[in-house]
Amino acid sequence: MIKGLMLSVATSAVLMAGGTIAPPNALVEFQEVPEDTGSFSHAIKNGTFSLEAKLMYFNRDWTDDTKNDPTALTVGGIMKYETKAYMGVKAGVAYYTSHRVGNIYSKEESLGSSMLDAADGGSIDLLGEAYLDFAYGNSSLRVGRQKMSVPNVTQRNIRLLPITHEAAVFKNSDITDTTIELGYVKRYTNLGARANGFIVNDASGKDGVSYVYLTNKSIYNTTIKAEYLISNDDDNAAKHKNSTWLELTHNFDALGDKTFIKLHGGSSSYTEGDTGKYYGGKIGTTLFGIMDAEVLYDKVVDNQLFFGFSPPPLYSDWYIGYDNYEASTAFGGTLTVHPLDGLDIMVGAVDIKADEGNTDDDYLEINAVVDYKLSDNSSFQFRYENRDQSDKSGKDDMQDIVVKYTYAF
Repeated sequence: MIKGLMLSVATSAVLMAGGTIAPPNALVEFQEVPEDTGSFSHAIKNGTFSLEAKLMYFNRDWTDDTKNDPTALTVGGIMKYETKAYMGVKAGVAYYTSHRVGNIYSKEESLGSSMLDAADGGSIDLLGEAYLDFAYGNSSLRVGRQKMSVPNVTQRNIRLLPITHEAAVFKNSDITDTTIELGYVKRYTNLGARANGFIVNDASGKDGVSYVYLTNKSIYNTTIKAEYLISNDDDNAAKHKNSTWLELTHNFDALGDKTFIKLHGGSSSYTEGDTGKYYGGKIGTTLFGIMDAEVLYDKVVDNQLFFGFSPPPLYSDWYIGYDNYEASTAFGGTLTVHPLDGLDIMVGAVDIKADEGNTDDDYLEINAVVDYKLSDNSSFQFRYENRDQSDKSGKDDMQDIVVKYTYAF
C-alpha cells in the first residue's frame, strides 16, 4: 500500500511540474525552439503519464453458510507511461496494484473477492502492461503485455483491476470501413489480476489461442463484427477446438440516437462432444428523453459453450457471470434513468431457464447500478446484484454489493 501511495504522489508531482514557465516578454526576449519530433530522446521525454486510482468495496453473500462470504476493501489502480512514437514505434509500461485498506477485513475474509491475490489474500503488485507498438500506414503491431477488447479475449473490468494478456496483435484498415485484426494470446492475469502474475489458461491450453477479428461499417448505421478463434493446444482442459462469434448492430436515426437493434450468434466446437451454439438479440430506445430501455433474449443450445481465453458475457450474462454456459433460454431487460447530468440509475432483471436435463443456469437475477460522474476526473459507482437460483438448480443463491470511487487523469 505504501508503495502504491508513493507512486501516486510521485506521478502527481511529475504531472504538476510538467508545465513551462515563460518569463514576461517585457523583460526577456527569446526565440521559441521548434519541437524536435524526430528524435528518440523527444519520444521518451514527451510521453504520456496517466493514473487511474480506485477505492473499492466488495461483498458477496452466499445463502450456503458453509461457504466463505468474501469481503474486501482495497485501494490501488494503474499508473502508466507511454512514449511518443519514434519512427513509428512507441512503448508503454503500466504498474498494477491492489492493497487492503488497513486491517478492516483480513486476508482470509478477502479470499474469493477477485480483488486480491487468490492464493493468500495478499496484495497485488505486477507489471500489468509492457509492450512495443509498431505502426506503418494503416497497419499496426503491438507485442507484449496489453489490455485487449475483442469478443473472446476481454478485459472483463468488473473488479478493481482488469484482465490483461501477453499477446501479439496485428491490425490493418486498408479496406474502406473495415478493420482486420489477427491475434495470438499466450497468458493472462485472470479476473481482477488475482493470480498476481501472468498464468496459462488451463481451459485453453499451454499454447494459448489465435484469432481473426473483423469489423465492418460499410452499411449505413450498421456495424458487423465477426471473430474466429482456435485453441493452439489440442490437449486443453475444456477439449476446445474453436469458437465463432458474429454480431450485427443497426442504429435507427429516425427514432432517436439511442434506438438500436443487436443480433448475435456463435458456436464452440470440441475434440469431444457436441458443438455448442447460441443466438440472441437486444433492442433499445430512449423514452421521454430521460431514460433508456432495453430488452434482450439469449438462447444456448446443445453443449455448454466455452468462449475462448477470457469469456465475454452474453447479453443476459451481467456482472456476476455464469460461463461456461448450459443449454438455456434467457429473457430480460434494463431501464436506465438520467435524472441529473452525470447521474445514471439502472435497474434490470434477467430470467434464465435451463433446458431439460440441465440444472445450473436456472435463476432470476436482479441488478441495480448507480453511476455518478463527480467531475471530469472522478466518478462513483454503487452496484447491487441478487441471483435467486431455482429449486432445481445445482448452484447457491448469492448477493453482491460493490462500491467504487475512481480518480483518473
